[in-house]
Amino acid sequence: SQSRYVGVTVTCNGGLGGVGQTTGTAASFIAGGAGGAVSTNGDFNTAGMAGEHAYRVSGTVARSGNGAGGLYGQGGAVGLTATSPGVNAGNYGAGGSGGLSIGNNNRIGGTGSPGIIIVEEYGI
Repeated sequence: SQSRYVGVTVTCNGGLGGVGQTTGTAASFIAGGAGGAVSTNGDFNTAGMAGEHAYRVSGTVARSGNGAGGLYGQGGAVGLTATSPGVNAGNYGAGGSGGLSIGNNNRIGGTGSPGIIIVEEYGI
């Protein structure tokens, strides 16, 4: 028996990080990172989910965005409300939450988790 995938490249696209926010006190919304483009040449191809937006209400009240989850992974924890770095994603194919800074210190976002390709082999 011969595989129908001999010589075929399977792609699994990662998503993009969210947009940073500038220092300030004015209310604003910031878009979350875009989900990855649709994967190709697999039996089940899908695009990634976008991360949640972040918002600032004032110079002392803000919330970071959640990381996007997926079938095999949990996105970074609920948006942060105090100055701290983002939370890393868990398992496979999820995004980290955004970092939050109320003040002038930058905070890094959480890291996304690695992607996954599941290969099923069948014998005769």
